[in-house]
Amino acid sequence: MAEAEAEQPPAADSSVLKQCSECFINIKGSDDDSKTDIHGFCREAKFNSKNCCFCNHIELENGGIPQCTTCAFRMSTYKDRLANATKERSMQVALMRAQRSTDVTDTRLLFEILRLHQKPEDAEMTAPFRSYLATDEGIQTLASPEGQRQLPLLKGRLDFTGLSSIVELANLTPLIESPEVREIDLSDCKSLKVVPVESVIELQSLKKLVLQGCPELLFPPKEIAARDGAAVMQFLRHKIMDLKGTSLIGKELPLFGAMARHRIVEMDVSDCVKLRSLPLDDILNISTLKQLRCTNCPMLDWPPQCVAPIGGEHTLECARSGWVDLRPRAAELDAFPDPSTLNHERCTRIILTGCGRVKVIPVEPLLKIPNLSHLELVDTGVLWPPTKVIARGGEAVMEFLHSGECLLEGQPGLYFPDLTFLSEAFIRHLDLSRIVTCPEPPRDSLLPVATSLISLSAKGCTQFTSVAFLEPLTNAERVSLEGCTGLGPYLPDEVFHMLNSLQELVLTGCTGLKYPPLWVVELGPRTVGMLMKLGRLDLSGTDYEELPKELPDLDVPEIELKEIDLSNCARLKRLPVPLLCGMTSLH
Repeated sequence: MAEAEAEQPPAADSSVLKQCSECFINIKGSDDDSKTDIHGFCREAKFNSKNCCFCNHIELENGGIPQCTTCAFRMSTYKDRLANATKERSMQVALMRAQRSTDVTDTRLLFEILRLHQKPEDAEMTAPFRSYLATDEGIQTLASPEGQRQLPLLKGRLDFTGLSSIVELANLTPLIESPEVREIDLSDCKSLKVVPVESVIELQSLKKLVLQGCPELLFPPKEIAARDGAAVMQFLRHKIMDLKGTSLIGKELPLFGAMARHRIVEMDVSDCVKLRSLPLDDILNISTLKQLRCTNCPMLDWPPQCVAPIGGEHTLECARSGWVDLRPRAAELDAFPDPSTLNHERCTRIILTGCGRVKVIPVEPLLKIPNLSHLELVDTGVLWPPTKVIARGGEAVMEFLHSGECLLEGQPGLYFPDLTFLSEAFIRHLDLSRIVTCPEPPRDSLLPVATSLISLSAKGCTQFTSVAFLEPLTNAERVSLEGCTGLGPYLPDEVFHMLNSLQELVLTGCTGLKYPPLWVVELGPRTVGMLMKLGRLDLSGTDYEELPKELPDLDVPEIELKEIDLSNCARLKRLPVPLLCGMTSLH
């Protein structure tokens, strides 16, 4: 029996009071009603509840009134004040009372009014309380137990929009431990100059800081402040300058001094479809910058769009070094990138090593890139330049392409080789001397290289019996048919009339030719070229006393001789008048 009595819990101490976990008023700890203050205690909850009956909504079945007279009184006055504040369209009176009161329900009333009036037309009504929350005292209120209770009901959003009274947002340090503050909206606060950056960063629950429409704001830069709240927090907390999808056009980008001071590690201008250029010198001087993202910026001059999908770190390295390294895209790249996007003074090296699906290199545009010195093509599918040149390295490739030379090689065959693979090789000097056993080319065989070709050598091609294949070479300045013994007896001058740029025609060793005669051939390629192209015989500056006796032989039906140039022939004594009478011009 004694042991049983000893196991009984001790009786409650009548002097002990318990606080309501919501409003913190005292809950009665004694059964003696005479010791209960009607304005300070909930007499019904006692120790069997965490909350008083007002906070716990304990009501009588018939009247809707709390069982405790204290709580009934508090509910009545609370409802009256709520109605009055709504009727008067002002929170000023309620705010002044809460600032003087120790009753937490006065603060609770302010938050309830705020929650009930979230529409734009209610902004003026709620402005006094919202302005108060932006002050040091207001931040302390938010950090209080009642403030922490109310924040989830506000969905974690502190709305300060359009408050012209806010010049500086109070320090948020008291809220650092709060898990409830998710968004702070300061948009259209026309006088706002300063936000507490350090405490904003430390407030780990904060996901959005909206600063749009704050013209006086000193930091962050206006370009970042104009972005959404998440981008602002990315900038402040993670050092990421997110300008994605903005209407930037050129170098009117953010204050790079501010970027450097804030130690930016990433910059994102993706989807800025109007962006033409970046102030690269400023960007690359930010020592902390690790990534530059610029996907879907079709007008951006540098870095090129072909490296953007690889990632921000790779893109930044390209911008810094001038190396367009496409090896990470080897599996997907099936064609050479648009060369116009690579034509920039910073481009010094293009690496396509391992890009086996790339077959053609656009040589002419590449040669226009001013500082391009290396083109790495090992293990690609390109047919030009030759493999032995590619194997010597990127610098050798560029030297070869700049030379514009093509020594066509191959096994002897029945057909002239197909030159389609050279269509973008920008060949300027084509040498056919290694395929002397091939038959003459078809009429259109040189079309793939015709526009770029300035010289052609068919030395020793004894199987060639016609020159019709030369017709497409309108830009060729020199053509050598040396040793083409199969040609003759006449070369049709109408073919050479089509070679608009022809200056020299080499016909030495063409033993099958009767025209032009040997003595004209021996005068040199320039004289032969002018004769065949223009019907003009240039004998200027020669030592002739009498013109060659074979000169009349040039006036043949197959060839029209139109002009003879005898200027500066100081020793010339006689002219063949009958022949000269048929000329259209005599110098």
